Amino acid sequence: MEGERGCSLMKMAIHIGTSGWSYDHWENVLYPPGLPVRDRLQCYVSRFSTVELNASFYRWPRDTTFAGWNRRLPPGFSMSVKAPRGLTHARKLYSPEVWIERIARCWHELGDKRAVLLVQLPPQLERDDARLDYFLAALPSWIRVAVEFRHPRLGLPRGIRPAGAAPGGLLHHERRPPALHSAHHRAIYLYPAAWSRPRAFVWRLILGRGHELVG
Repeated sequence: MEGERGCSLMKMAIHIGTSGWSYDHWENVLYPPGLPVRDRLQCYVSRFSTVELNASFYRWPRDTTFAGWNRRLPPGFSMSVKAPRGLTHARKLYSPEVWIERIARCWHELGDKRAVLLVQLPPQLERDDARLDYFLAALPSWIRVAVEFRHPRLGLPRGIRPAGAAPGGLLHHERRPPALHSAHHRAIYLYPAAWSRPRAFVWRLILGRGHELVG
């Protein structure tokens, strides 16, 4: 069509979900009264298309647990998983091979329900390009990974560019202080394990409490 030469449209799927799915205070909000805890996941997937598994940070589940989620989650649903603190906070990504092997096994069991492995770095971890490069290179190329940089003075590591400068993606993180409508914003850059992979993604987090959470 005239006037549209050189224009291209990029289609992007949008998935909306929460961090975790089993909370007592969600009864009468998301869950009907008296819903057994074991049925909360099935109730959740009827309303959302994705979820972030947060409990894996504290205790990494067994391979069979991931296989069970693969069977229970409906087609088209995706699960992101937070990396274990043993890897991110105890080892601080140092000598990650044992954890990577375990994560890869579970990622395989999750099958087509897998989304993103969220690697949340501790706030005291200073910039270390070599360690980050080693960790990302050691990850299998089929594991899509998001790295959350939390050090207050941490600049972006070498080679990382904002969203729009492929390859890569951008996570927009929003933490709303109690009783305030204004928010503190900070940008967190996310990249697939394969640096040359052209597919970008954007992940927006909105953190808050109760009715103060709006988006």
